[in-house]
This record gives sequence, C-alpha cells and structure tokens, in this order.
Amino acid sequence: MALLEIITIGIVGGILHKSRKEEQKKKAEEEFRKSFQCQFADDMSENDEEENRTSTSCEFSDDISECEFGLMVCKAARPIKRLESIYTDGPIVYGTVKSQSKLSTWTFQIDFNDYGHITGSYWITSDNDDSNIPLYIANNVRALILSYPECRGELFKYAPQNENTQTDEDAIKQEDSVEIKQEDPIEVEREKTKQAEEKTKRKKMELEYQAKQEANNTRAVIGMVLLMIVLLGVFFYIGEKENIDHKRNKDIQVSTSAENLENKNFKDVKDILSSAGFKNIKLIEDKDLILGVFSKNGEVEKVTINGNSEFSANEWFPVDAKVKITYHTYK
Repeated sequence: MALLEIITIGIVGGILHKSRKEEQKKKAEEEFRKSFQCQFADDMSENDEEENRTSTSCEFSDDISECEFGLMVCKAARPIKRLESIYTDGPIVYGTVKSQSKLSTWTFQIDFNDYGHITGSYWITSDNDDSNIPLYIANNVRALILSYPECRGELFKYAPQNENTQTDEDAIKQEDSVEIKQEDPIEVEREKTKQAEEKTKRKKMELEYQAKQEANNTRAVIGMVLLMIVLLGVFFYIGEKENIDHKRNKDIQVSTSAENLENKNFKDVKDILSSAGFKNIKLIEDKDLILGVFSKNGEVEKVTINGNSEFSANEWFPVDAKVKITYHTYK
C-alpha cells in the first residue's frame, strides 16, 4: 500500500512538473515573440509589387505597408454597426464596442505581430470573451493579408471572402445572437436604476445649490438694507449732533439761500434775517440806477453773512455774524 502511494505521488509530481515546464516554455516563447519590432515595407512600384506578389508565399506577407494594413482593418471592421472606434498602432489593432443595451462599452486588442512580421497570424485580447466581433475582424484582416497584393485595389470595396472568413451578414447575426444571450436583464435594469439614482442625485444637488444661492442672495439683500439703515442712522446722528451743538452755541440757522434773497426788496430781506435772529445787519446803497429799467429801486443786489455771499438754506452762523445787504438805488 505504501509503495502504491509512493508511485502515485511520483506520477502526479511528474505530471505537474511537466505541466509547469510547458507553461514556462510557452510564456518564454510569447515574450520572445513580442520582443520583435514589427516592420512594414515601404510602398513599392507596380513592377516591384508584381514581382513580390509572384515570389512571396500567401502565408508570409512582409511587403504590406502600415498604411495598407490600416486600410485592411478599416475594411474588415466596416460592417460592425456597434463598433464605436477602431485604430491601429503598428501591428496591433485596438477597438471599442458598444454593448447591446448601449449603456456601456468594452474593448479588444488584436496583435498581428508574428515574430516581427505580418503573416496573418494573430492573438486576441478582449474584455468580452463571449463576443465574436474581434474574431470576425481578425479573420477578415487575415483574409486580406493572405490575398495581398491581389486585394490591394479592393481595399476600398468589400473585402474578399474565403473558406476561413465569415460573411458580413453571418458574423453580425452570430455576434448579435451571442450578445443577446450575454446581456443580463437584471444587470440592464440595475444599470438603468443606477443611472436614474444618479440623475435624481444630480437634480437634488442642483436644487440644493439653487436654494443655497437664493439664501445667499437673500442674505446679501438683507445685509445691504441693514447697511443702508446703519449709514442713514450714522448720517442722521451726525446731522442731529451738529444741530444740537449749534443750538447749544446759540447759532443762527438761515431758512433760505443767498440766491433766493437777491432781487427782493431790501426791507423784506432785512425782516427775514432779523426774524432769524441776526442783530448785526448793515444796509449798503449801490447808487447805480438812472432810469430803473433793468433793476428796481431798493432791489437787493447781494447779501453776505460774515463775508459769505453764497450761503445755502439751513446753514448755521454765529449769533453775532455781520450781515451786509447791498441794494440798488438812484444816483
């Protein structure tokens, strides 16, 4: 029994060791393949191209230029309606495909670098292993590579078909059927619910922002009103304080301006200023009238209070201020 166990363990160990060696060998081979830099041939003349076509095996197409390789990829991918984008970077093809629900996308990569050459062999890496879209594109590109240079004039038309290449219609039907099976209704509904929640959240944030802005605007208006009230209160206080100080000093406040006193009769002006409280009033005759056409006799020419001939209404003056009333009279 012990011998049987030892033999069994030895066999299993040998198998595992062999499996590890094969895996390491495969990994080393893959790294060796990728270490080569892929070379594209420059465009050739028609004679060189024909000579190269006849002398080159269809299994090995080194005379394809990078531009022609890109055109092959575009032609191969043309029938795929859900293909969002596709481009090449050297011998590698990168593509983005919309899901059946169009709520998300997935990507794939097709590597045509076969130890530094474009031979038609490829390696696919895809986010969606259930879809045949990358395989469909890769097979069509391979068909174009293997038929080069005969297909060179057909790159802007439909790609040639062979036994290894699916038709456009079959490929679309196949990948569509697979994608339909792949899409999970629960996941689709969950995605829709998630988007609805995000939309509701954004709407809520917008409403909160609007409410915050309105509150800020209201506070700003209230602040401006309060500031105006405070300023008015300050101005009123300053004015009242000034009035109180003048009244305490028994100053006199004129009720009218110097301009309004002009052209009045000097007796009326004297009465107005006397009523205001002025005691030191002096009348000055200006004997400049001959006929009295432009100015009347006794009409006030100018009034000054302490030398100020441009005083305004409600202006304050000392009680002993000197008032001079100059008026017109005949020579």
